[in-house]
This record gives sequence, structure tokens and C-alpha cells, in this order.
Amino acid sequence: TNYVKAQRALQEIKTRFLIAAQSSNALIYEWDIASNKFHWIGDIDGALSYDEGEIERSFDAKTDLLHPDDKHRYMIAIDNLESTGEEFSIEYRIEDKNGDYRYWVEKAKGILNMNRESIRLVGVCRDITEQKNKEKSLLAQIANLEKYNESMSDRGYRIVELEHNIESLEKDFEKLKKRKIKEQD
Repeated sequence: TNYVKAQRALQEIKTRFLIAAQSSNALIYEWDIASNKFHWIGDIDGALSYDEGEIERSFDAKTDLLHPDDKHRYMIAIDNLESTGEEFSIEYRIEDKNGDYRYWVEKAKGILNMNRESIRLVGVCRDITEQKNKEKSLLAQIANLEKYNESMSDRGYRIVELEHNIESLEKDFEKLKKRKIKEQD
């Protein structure tokens, strides 16, 4: 029947979606604002080193894990999204079970009701910690190279100064030699 065919087609779409979500290493969520329930597609617990089911599936549970310096910015983005439904993209730090912070980038969009109020939020979170660590490492290397370059330019200046002093000493030495030769004559 048509109903059975539609169910099979829907199941195939869900399966493809789950495979795509898993292969993207992203966490996809849907937040029902009224009930404050989060539905995660992907292993939110494992991504933050928790045991399965250990993280409560609510907005408050998620925001409790945000780095204190990032939480206010995140809440402003959420408030703006709730009031306008406009998509947002934000980078923040989120605490794992070990107390370490992971860097995440999140992109989300509101689903509006007929009154243009956000009733649900759908978003994607990606862990960019490895990328941020590489970025920090490269910035540290650049800083070290700049210091080294600066010290080398000072050395270059000193070398030029020393060369000038040597030239001056050689001239003085030549004058002394000539004077000594004159004195001996």
C-alpha cells in the first residue's frame, strides 16, 4: 500500500540522514523550547567523555557546561534567535567530564510558529578543539620566530656596528703602523 511505501521511504531517508550525521563528526540537536527538551543525534555524552545518558537532555544542562566567559555571548545569540528566528553561528568552549574545555562551533536556526515566534531550534555542533590547538601551536611558533627574528635583527645591527668598529680599528692600526714606520726612519 501507499502508506507502507511512504514508511519505507521515510525510514530510508532517516537512515541516510543518521549515516551522514555520524560521518560528519557533528552533533545535531533539536530543542523544543516550550518543554526545554533536547533531542541529540550523535553521541553527546561520548563527545564530552560522559557515560551514555549521563548528560541531561535539556537546554539548562547544555548551558551549565559552557565556559563562564562564553556563556553570556551564547545566551545573547539564543535570545536573538528566539526573538527573530534568524540563524546564528557561534564558537565557544564547553566543559567535558574531566574538567577540560573543548572548542565547539555551533550553527542553529529557529523554527517559527504562525506568530513568527521560535518554537524549536535546530542546530549542529562541531568539535574544533584539534583545529584550535593547532592554531595555538602555530601562533606560539610565529611568536617564537618573531622573537628570534627580532634578536637576529639586533645581532645584524651589532654585526654592522662591529664591522664598523673593526674598520675603524684597522684604519687606526694602519695609521699606527705608518707612524711607527716614520718613527723608525
